[in-house]
Amino acid sequence: MQIINAYWDEKISGYKTCEIVFEKTDSFQSYLDAEVEKEFRFSVVKIPVGNLKLVHQLEDIRYRYLENQLQLSFGIDQLEYIKSKWFRLFNGFSYKLLTTKSEIYSVTDQVCDKMFDADRYSQDPFWTSDLSSKRYVNWIYKLFENNRVRFYTMIKNGTDVGFFAIKSESEKTNSCPIAGIYNKYKFSGYIFVLVHGILTISRDGGATKFETSISTNNKNLLSSFSKIFNFKVNNVYIVLRKVIK
Repeated sequence: MQIINAYWDEKISGYKTCEIVFEKTDSFQSYLDAEVEKEFRFSVVKIPVGNLKLVHQLEDIRYRYLENQLQLSFGIDQLEYIKSKWFRLFNGFSYKLLTTKSEIYSVTDQVCDKMFDADRYSQDPFWTSDLSSKRYVNWIYKLFENNRVRFYTMIKNGTDVGFFAIKSESEKTNSCPIAGIYNKYKFSGYIFVLVHGILTISRDGGATKFETSISTNNKNLLSSFSKIFNFKVNNVYIVLRKVIK
């Protein structure tokens, strides 16, 4: 069982927060032995799908369901096999590496406009409506300080339409901690182009695999992925939270 002190969220929410990732061999007793509720005031747990006994035991002590989370991996070699009928989608697009704070501010200005409205903080009635945006802005600033993370803006005919971050997990594997299409262009079909850009940049940097996580609250995103790209579901987690009195 992995316990992560989510100090980056405490600054925004005012609650000392942890994220707990259960392994398949962990039990409810593992949680009790860790004495999580002595140290933290807000807890988010991720339980491997299939362990309903543990889910119900945590619900019995006032944990509440938030979402299911899917961990996906994409083979980058599939870029060579994308059907030509999709190529028209990529016309007019380019990508720019962001290197300055002012460039990052142009991203966070968009994020502040409730850009992520399907995430678990937006969906959870416990939180105020603007907390999710503040959380993402704070997270972006933290990621920008990490030398293993690079931010890119996605440009369509000279106009910024979205952004993504690429994190180097190993010599051959990249991940995407955060990405999105700006509100004005959300229903323009650009998510295909965003993923294609991540894969292309990763391939050019020598990676052979790309990983990311998505919420089942955002079913349209998963549907969009499946139209063009092949991916593997590596893990599925049931995500719960508890406000600890």
